[in-house]
Amino acid sequence: MLMNVAIIGFGNAVVNYHLPYLDKKENIKVKTIYRREEDRVGDTERELLYPEITFTTIIQDILQDDEIELIVVATHVDSHIEYAKLALEHEKHVLVEKPFASTSAEAKDIFELATRKNLIAMANQNRRFDGDFLTLKKVIEGGKLGNIVEIQSHYDYFQPQYARSGFGLLHGLAVHTIDQLISIYGVADRIDYDVRSLIAPGESDDYIDIDFRYGRMKATIKCSLLVKIEHPKFIVHGN
Repeated sequence: MLMNVAIIGFGNAVVNYHLPYLDKKENIKVKTIYRREEDRVGDTERELLYPEITFTTIIQDILQDDEIELIVVATHVDSHIEYAKLALEHEKHVLVEKPFASTSAEAKDIFELATRKNLIAMANQNRRFDGDFLTLKKVIEGGKLGNIVEIQSHYDYFQPQYARSGFGLLHGLAVHTIDQLISIYGVADRIDYDVRSLIAPGESDDYIDIDFRYGRMKATIKCSLLVKIEHPKFIVHGN
């Protein structure tokens, strides 16, 4: 049985992650992509690379299409909840790029709406399938490292110019590594946050250091735009 999918958005996540993956699935077809009119200005040539997909600037074209069963929301973070709610209200399952929502209350509202509609709403957990993370997970679960006392997961760059973009690291990068961590260890016993805005105070966070405590083991998620010497992505300490 063929599942018809619509996508809201046509940015990096769609072009580099969703479309290449879905193209390999014989039972899934991306039928329509919705883009806002202002996003298409000067940027329509990329659409020609996907002649089998219909592009539209009218949101109702996907919401009212009875053939479409699933809508993927891959827009800017401040519109995820708006589009997820629209999809569910029009009887569509919805897959939402991370961060799923800005607050836990917003996420709860979406999940409750999906339950009432007997539909599926979930976050896109693609980073759980990254090769380096799957290797780490296999090593940890295989017990090869003995008793693990600390894990560090890093996304570090020296790109201070992006601190003024208004798109913080907690929602932009740390959300992926937090999800990876929780997929292995579950809910932490305690969480200690250190989230800073060093370069452009009040505009966006550019330094993240979050400790997840699991008994005697500590897992740390770190992100920074001020690191001049790159770290390996994963550091594991054990005995």
